[in-house]
Amino acid sequence: MKIVFITTLYPDSKDQSLTKVPYALHYFVQNWIKEKHHIDVIKIEATYPKYLPQYFKGNKQRKERDTTIDDVNVHVIQVKKKLNRHFSKSSAQKASAKLMDYLDKKNIDYDAVVYHVHEPGFYIASELKKQLNVPIIWGFHQSDINWINSCKNPDALEKGFNEISAIAFRSHALKAAFNAHFGNKV
Repeated sequence: MKIVFITTLYPDSKDQSLTKVPYALHYFVQNWIKEKHHIDVIKIEATYPKYLPQYFKGNKQRKERDTTIDDVNVHVIQVKKKLNRHFSKSSAQKASAKLMDYLDKKNIDYDAVVYHVHEPGFYIASELKKQLNVPIIWGFHQSDINWINSCKNPDALEKGFNEISAIAFRSHALKAAFNAHFGNKV
C-alpha cells in the first residue's frame, strides 16, 4: 500500500528525546516499510499567534522542511494554533493545500490517508481525501479522548464519521473508551 501518514506526534530529528516526542509511531512506520509499504510521513508542527509571546518566539525555527530518521522520510508542515490551544480549521486547510502541492510533485497514486490525533489531522486528511480520492483512517490516540470531552460541537464530530473509512486502536482500552462515547461505530 501507498500511505500518507499524518500526525503531530512524530520525531523530526534523530536526537529528539523520548520526553519530547514518543517513538512508537516511528517504530510502526519502520515495520510498515519492512512489509514493503510506501509511507509518506507528514509531521504537523504547531505555530502560535503573536499575542502568545512565550510560544510565538519558537515559530522562527519552524519552517516547512524535509528530514530523514532511520531511512524514513518525514515532511514537516506548520499549522497555526488559536488562543484556546485548538488548531485553526482554516490554517489546517491552508496546510492541506501546501501538502497537496508537495504530494503532487511525488507523483504517487496513494491508497489511503492515515491520520493520528484528530485535531488537526482530521481537517487535513479530509481535504486530502477529496483531492486524492482515497479512504481515510483515524489512528485513535489517548489525547483524542480529551479532545472529544472538550469538543464544543459534537455534531461536527458525528458528521466527520461519514468521511472516515476505518478507525485503528492501539489497545483494547482505547477502543473501549471510544465505544463509551460513541457506541460501536467500528
